Amino acid sequence: MLSPIVPVVDHDIDVFNKVIMTNLCGAFYLAKAVIPHMKLVGKGVIVNTASISGIGGDYGLSSYNAAKGGLINLTRTIAMDHARDGIRAVTVCPGFMDTPMSEGVLQNEKLREELFESIPMNRGRHPMEVAQLVLFLASDEASYITGHPFVVDGGWIARNPSPNWYKYIGGT
Repeated sequence: MLSPIVPVVDHDIDVFNKVIMTNLCGAFYLAKAVIPHMKLVGKGVIVNTASISGIGGDYGLSSYNAAKGGLINLTRTIAMDHARDGIRAVTVCPGFMDTPMSEGVLQNEKLREELFESIPMNRGRHPMEVAQLVLFLASDEASYITGHPFVVDGGWIARNPSPNWYKYIGGT
């Protein structure tokens, strides 16, 4: 769940809590449910989906940034707590993705242009580009990988911070 693009001072606390519950607490509850079963079989992999927003943050997305940053660190803790149980935990951190959720961004031609110009690969990514990484991370080929976030963003955060979304919603 994405949050509204507003400064912290204008963010509704109920919306903030809902974003945290959806994006962070949901993963916590799921981990608590599956880890006992993974321990019984002596192995397992948890692949959480965060966002580059959890690494670098964005203007006006306080609840989403907090939830995704928290998810990255929750995943690290799971990895440390359960590595000796044969359980691995990793986080995938996608950047902008061309999906129905992002249609509003793509409809604003100026924002779309600025967004793609800020991505060195000059495009959004396709969901299959993330799916392939998830398949690898969940496979035995990645058996020595745990605790780390993996960024899939076309070089976006390596180059530049995200656009100032406020410019497109009437803020400063």
